[in-house]
Formats: sequence, C-alpha cells, structure tokens
Amino acid sequence: RHVAVVRAMSFISAYAKLRLRRTPTDDAEGAAHALSGARTRPEVRQEVEYNTGRAFHHLGMLHHAAMCYRRALEMHEEMPVAASVTREAAHNLVLIYQQTGAIPLARRVVARFLTIG
Repeated sequence: RHVAVVRAMSFISAYAKLRLRRTPTDDAEGAAHALSGARTRPEVRQEVEYNTGRAFHHLGMLHHAAMCYRRALEMHEEMPVAASVTREAAHNLVLIYQQTGAIPLARRVVARFLTIG
C-alpha cells in the first residue's frame, strides 16, 4: 500500500508542476521558468487543488483532501462560473465533513456554495 501511495503522490506532484507551468504566452521569458502559481490562471490553480484533493480523498487521507478542497473553494470568486470546479469541491468537502461528524461545517459549505438563491 505504501508504494502505491508514494506513486500516486508522485504522479499528482508531477501533474501539478506541469499544469501550473507558465507558457510562453503567459511570460515573455518563456516556459523555461519555474512554477508560478501566482501567475497561473485561477481556474487552472483551482483545478489542480481540486484534483490533488481528489487524490488524497481517494487514498483516505481526509485531512489533506479537505485542505485542498478548501483552497479550491477560496478561489471561486476569481474565475468564471463555467471554468469553475467550485461545486464539485464543495460537494466533496461536505462528504468529508459528514463522514467525520462535522455537520455544522458541512451545513456552512452547503449554504455558501451549493444553495441557489
């Protein structure tokens, strides 16, 4: 099991680095630069946080998954609704809160991110 977890986290780390890498159109100095989450489009940063959270969630590492989902939710106002994974992150965070017995926190997430009106 430990080997599978290490491989999964290695894959997610490589994915995040590649996904967050600046492209030549993002920076005049080109794609050879190191990562820059601050210059990457917010929808890409949110996607990476969500997918990292999904990996942790799938592995049963709920504390880490919840952190990633919360970071993804913090970015929801920075991007267009069509490009957002806010609802998915909120839903998965609610599942974690319900599973761990944090019902008041789950209700707050539902009220803020999953309620129409």
